Amino acid sequence: MPHVFVKPSLVVQTAVEILQRQRVLQALVTTDGLGDFGGSNNDTINIRVPAIAGAHTRTLRASDRTLQTDDLVEYSIPVQLTEHVYSAIKLTDEQRTLDINDFARQVVMPQVSAMAYKLEDLVADLVDSPSYDEVLAIDPYDTFPGFIDARKKLNDANVPDQNRILVVGSAVEASILKDDQFRKHQESGDSNALRRAYLGDIAGMRVFRSNAIASDTAYEWHPTAFVYVNRAPKASEGVVASASYAADNVALRWLADWSYSEIGLRSLVDVFTGYKVITEANGDFVRGVKLRLSITDIDIVGGDFGVTAAAGASHTKQLKVVDTNGQDVTADCDFDSATPAKATVSASGLVTGVAAGTSVITATYADPNGGADRTDTVTATAS
Repeated sequence: MPHVFVKPSLVVQTAVEILQRQRVLQALVTTDGLGDFGGSNNDTINIRVPAIAGAHTRTLRASDRTLQTDDLVEYSIPVQLTEHVYSAIKLTDEQRTLDINDFARQVVMPQVSAMAYKLEDLVADLVDSPSYDEVLAIDPYDTFPGFIDARKKLNDANVPDQNRILVVGSAVEASILKDDQFRKHQESGDSNALRRAYLGDIAGMRVFRSNAIASDTAYEWHPTAFVYVNRAPKASEGVVASASYAADNVALRWLADWSYSEIGLRSLVDVFTGYKVITEANGDFVRGVKLRLSITDIDIVGGDFGVTAAAGASHTKQLKVVDTNGQDVTADCDFDSATPAKATVSASGLVTGVAAGTSVITATYADPNGGADRTDTVTATAS
């Protein structure tokens, strides 16, 4: 069945609706995606952020009846559009004619899915980027105290209670669901990604799972902790078809361009984006807290092994270290070889055979939550 080309406005509207259903983290921060981008100074958009108020006391019947006042100012945060996120696909004339029956399903949906993953990763990087003053520990067998400690930090900073979010990685999610204190939320069956990621409530916070963050990590934040803005580039002239569309703070452009030299159609879905961590007037970041699962041990995967003492395919072996939460912590370990004359080990865990004999290789992991160092050893036999 030959492909029948659809209206540009319908294509980009369908793309926005697909992205709305697939986003998780983008829906949990302050967003602004309305309207086409057009001529902002230095590509910067100002987002208004509510202030956090302070409180004071005075002694009743005291002679000094002066009240201490604070300036309550809702200030604007400049957010610069810095990233052009896009998915580009080239379709041959043969594909368009013989293979593409449903343009939205076969072309637009894969492109928007790729966009959704990329945008989710960018927001995850944003959430992990602040200088958190400490990383709180989560006991994998008793998860609630860690979340309560994080809640207290937000309370002490006067961060608003309403709309606070708890986002967890997959290992933290597994620990929560095994915790007897937590009654699992029954999934509604809704196709919306945000609904599927919703686990339930803990200590007055909605809990969501995201695969974009590290599996052993969790974050509590208020939506005003982070800002994500996006603007659909303007529809382009001189192409086969083009349209921009924005709804519910999601914006996209779609355009199709015909290449005579390649005899094919190029499909582009794109958006301009920008991100910002919200700090207070004094520069402190108080609207979010980072947590990580505690670990009890580490394991060098595979155990003892052999390497050759001469150059060749088996002359080296890359070690992999995982913790008790299943997280790959190789890059966070220090390595040591007891007998480097027989086998050496690099800072990245690459073991190299030197001469016939054995050497005990030790991996040491410093617990980021402040616990004791964890170690594991294997024996490398060079022959």
